[in-house]
Amino acid sequence: MAEMAIKMPKRWLRLASQNKGLASYISTDWMKQRRHMRKALPLMKNWVILEVLLWGKVNWELCDMFKNNMQKP
Repeated sequence: MAEMAIKMPKRWLRLASQNKGLASYISTDWMKQRRHMRKALPLMKNWVILEVLLWGKVNWELCDMFKNNMQKP
């Protein structure tokens, strides 16, 4: 299960900490880097991206979960 540890890009966390949506980041940088990102993105992260694209908002509880996982050693 260690492989399932989720790490969000720091820029996502910075946007989230500023209480801004991720839609603009996803629609620009993520779309440009999708070939590279697709290899690295776990399924859960893809689900978050899908939710953002569908609903135009972020599940902040998930963002907190990702942030907490990033801070673990």
